[in-house]
Amino acid sequence: MAERKYRAKTDFILRKIDGSNVLISTGENLASFNGYIEMNDTACFIWETLAEEKSEAELLAIMREYYETDPEQLEKDVCEFLEEMQTYQMLEVL
Repeated sequence: MAERKYRAKTDFILRKIDGSNVLISTGENLASFNGYIEMNDTACFIWETLAEEKSEAELLAIMREYYETDPEQLEKDVCEFLEEMQTYQMLEVL
């Protein structure tokens, strides 16, 4: 079975507002998600990386190149990010 791939939905845009990274709902998503999410730099990096579809393994490999951290913690953090973004229907699961 093929590994699932993820891609950031285009109905959300990432902006830097007053020094904060903010993911804002646009278009059809306004009805179901009327608001924004403030994101740290790591979350922004993941979001921007998911502009193109990536599997969890591909995403982890990219993250390991840029961040020197415990691999188990990195995997846990990425999994949590993907789950949260799916909860808010911010990702396409392919």
